[in-house]
Amino acid sequence: MRAYLKDTSSQLVAVNEEIHKEVVADNEARLRREAILGQQRALRATQAEQESIPVIRKVHQQGGPEDAYEAELYCRAGGPHCAHVRSQARNQQNQRNRRAEAANIRRAWELHNDGVDVFYESRRRQECLRRRDNPTAVANPEFAGKSVGTCARY
Repeated sequence: MRAYLKDTSSQLVAVNEEIHKEVVADNEARLRREAILGQQRALRATQAEQESIPVIRKVHQQGGPEDAYEAELYCRAGGPHCAHVRSQARNQQNQRNRRAEAANIRRAWELHNDGVDVFYESRRRQECLRRRDNPTAVANPEFAGKSVGTCARY
């Protein structure tokens, strides 16, 4: 009888240990789920809070900032895509600067060339050289059917 009780008690201990392990695993899984849900709630609250800030809402609706100042406001307000918005603003500013520089150079040349295309001869000579070096290239119709010969006269 004692041997039977000893076997039974050791089996009960083993069963209790298994049950305890399962309960602990279930509790850990529940805690992980609750932590994930809490993070998701906090993220949704942060997103809603950010969307209530006008500059963030404007950048998200327009797809990018209008200028570097707006990008900086977006970043200081805690916008989630700060680095991307800053790079967009920098690229837009560089494009505006290139266009402005080209327009300024164009105006400067117009002032100093009296309306004459100062690069006309250079472009003609370049076309002549291109055609001479590569006869199969598509050439300017001005040179069509003419012997290329030397391009020095241009």
